[in-house]
Amino acid sequence: ADPTTTGRATVVSRALDRAIQEVLENTVRDYVMSWYKRVGEDESGFKAIVMDEAWVAVQKATQRLKSVDMLKFLTEDLVLKLTIHFSDLKHFDGSTPKQSPLEGSGFRIHPCVDDPAKETE
Repeated sequence: ADPTTTGRATVVSRALDRAIQEVLENTVRDYVMSWYKRVGEDESGFKAIVMDEAWVAVQKATQRLKSVDMLKFLTEDLVLKLTIHFSDLKHFDGSTPKQSPLEGSGFRIHPCVDDPAKETE
């Protein structure tokens, strides 16, 4: 559904709201409704509640982002985080066995993270 025709106020801009709506619809369809159908009864009601809550989260994130100094974030904070991340990757040579902090928890890491050859598959 188009957020501009659902009676919902525009959160960011009409075009961006439509894109967000599409992402939310696909996410709910693929990751929420895929399991909810097996356990729930009122699919349309549940989907409406999830979508409404997702839009509340979008509105709150939008309000929060308005208080962020974007120039400082992009030129200092983000650059620093990316520099640290790439530096860590550069220093990791793969020769030492690594153990995931999630190992044994049942959470499986994607194979491309553990095997550089699989990264390009």
